[in-house]
Amino acid sequence: MLDIIIFNVEHGQSVFFYPQDNPAYEMFVDCGNTKNFDSIEAVLAGRLSPTDQMGRPVLSNLTLTNYDCDHFSGLPYLMSKASIATIRFALITLFFVCHPRHL
Repeated sequence: MLDIIIFNVEHGQSVFFYPQDNPAYEMFVDCGNTKNFDSIEAVLAGRLSPTDQMGRPVLSNLTLTNYDCDHFSGLPYLMSKASIATIRFALITLFFVCHPRHL
């Protein structure tokens, strides 16, 4: 069974995917938080079972979909509370339009 927990973090959302049969494939997509709610605490409360050498819970996968504050504002706190095995960042693509006079 797959649990999907969606957290409203103002302008965006954080989503936690937790496959009960294989927790190693859990994934937290974005880790935004608000003044009144911290989605990270909800995820840490009983979902992450493996621990690192310091006894902190291990999050298998974190994906940050973009670099707006509401998508990653909780990252420093998350990293202080849990180990993260894999972090995936959104690809930044820069497009340059060359005008013939600039060539």
